[in-house]
Amino acid sequence: MLDLFAGVGVGCAARSLNIEEDGVEIAPEVVRTRDVAGFHTPYNDVWEIEKAQNLDTRRLWGSPPCQSYSISGKGNGRRALDRVITALHERRWEDIDSLRELSVELGEDGDKTALVLTPLAYVHRYRPEWVAFEQVPAVLPVWEAHRGPLE
Repeated sequence: MLDLFAGVGVGCAARSLNIEEDGVEIAPEVVRTRDVAGFHTPYNDVWEIEKAQNLDTRRLWGSPPCQSYSISGKGNGRRALDRVITALHERRWEDIDSLRELSVELGEDGDKTALVLTPLAYVHRYRPEWVAFEQVPAVLPVWEAHRGPLE
């Protein structure tokens, strides 16, 4: 399974189910924790989508950062929901560079806000057998907008 924004929790669950997990994680301290726990982190940045080419992408787990959407954060992601959903309908997830541009267009916290669409970019490129996306409740409209492209 390819685990985007890996952390260690999903890796532990996958291990208990005898599912081999490849995690993509950018935080050095989390990568060190993954290393100590015996988890594989083949690359660090989800924007480098091409690096998943030789990994098992039949299963995809995506749990993007929640800071910009969470009620405990500044709310920039919540305020940008319409722009994110518009970008989804414009199919910007088909081109990872277009998503990176969106992260700049969204301004403060745009880097974290736009990441919510990167799992769909992986689905588009690698066509996994199943996907699971997880986020805070404020992202539900984005997940609902994923329905069309996923179908």
